[in-house]
Amino acid sequence: QFTDVWGLDPDLLMMVPQPVAALLLLYPISPKTEKLGTDKLISCDDVDSNVFFMKQTVGNACGTVAIIHSLLNNVDRIDVGEELKTFRQDCAGKSADERAKMLETNSQIAGKHAEAASCGQTVAPSAEERVNLHFVALVSVGGTL
Repeated sequence: QFTDVWGLDPDLLMMVPQPVAALLLLYPISPKTEKLGTDKLISCDDVDSNVFFMKQTVGNACGTVAIIHSLLNNVDRIDVGEELKTFRQDCAGKSADERAKMLETNSQIAGKHAEAASCGQTVAPSAEERVNLHFVALVSVGGTL
């Protein structure tokens, strides 16, 4: 289940159904956030092995990647279905770059992405279109965000 979060102050957070598995954040891209993201990606190769992480290499798929991060880091709490379970198993022991390549060639996930993108209230941008917004997932794994 997805729920809109109207703010991060305590009164607004009390309206969010519990428990929370992840928080997806949509924010505007700026030169400062671009640099921060690039700097963080450089250090992503030493991610804890309990964390499922992959880079986003498919254009305008940041929401899909954020959802995948949210789900595959909560397989102990959420039934993610056979397709994502298999994808997670196939990604075991692979780098963030290798996992991204695997996502690029996964026709089942690509189909679900296209289906979800076509169901929104606005026209989805093409993979090549420059978008000024970005989704990220904040997920707690083993008590660490």
